[in-house]
Amino acid sequence: MSEQQNGGSAFPEPVMDFAQYRGMTLRDYFAAKAICQLTTPADYVGSKETEESYRKWANKAYKMADAMLRAREES
Repeated sequence: MSEQQNGGSAFPEPVMDFAQYRGMTLRDYFAAKAICQLTTPADYVGSKETEESYRKWANKAYKMADAMLRAREES
């Protein structure tokens, strides 16, 4: 994924050649924040946790992250 699509590094840390950065992307950071709002304690209590349910939450979080990146570009 290109830098434009993922927002670049969330917490940039220069690598030796200063042309690259390590760490999570801004898209990943936004998705991590978004998933906290998408899931509630009620989602965990008495629910069957499956790979499919985790995938659905993750997909929703990344869709929200993509929307945040688009809004960021527009402002």
